[in-house]
Amino acid sequence: MLTETEITFKNSASCKISLSAEDWEQGLGTPEKLAKNMAAKDSFAFDILENGKVIGFTMLRPHENDRYSYFIWDFAIDQTFQNQGHGTAAVRALLELLRSEYRAKRITLTYLDGNERARHVYEKCGFTEFNRFVEPDSLPDEVDMELLFNI
Repeated sequence: MLTETEITFKNSASCKISLSAEDWEQGLGTPEKLAKNMAAKDSFAFDILENGKVIGFTMLRPHENDRYSYFIWDFAIDQTFQNQGHGTAAVRALLELLRSEYRAKRITLTYLDGNERARHVYEKCGFTEFNRFVEPDSLPDEVDMELLFNI
């Protein structure tokens, strides 16, 4: 059971969690791709901690030409902590941080169709689908979601 989840800014431990092969395939790609994304201009990451232990990470970047809009590039919870409410609590804490400290007005993200765990968490936190990119060759569609803050 989730007792305390805090989001702290840290640009390091994002690849130091245990993920299943399915989690990597559901959008994270590879650890090498993740490291490359971390090095991208303007990207930043947060480790997700419970009682001081890293249980996940998220990586973000601001949208071009809109300093109040952010894209959640990657989000993952260690497989041993999944299905216990950590993902929902972490997304809610991240949204509050972006709203209050970064003055975010719009948050977007993309997940692969069929990743019901991701869809459930994001919808529970208030995200709605606004676009769908149909992939060729029977690959899963990319589903774009957004959350708008009432400011």
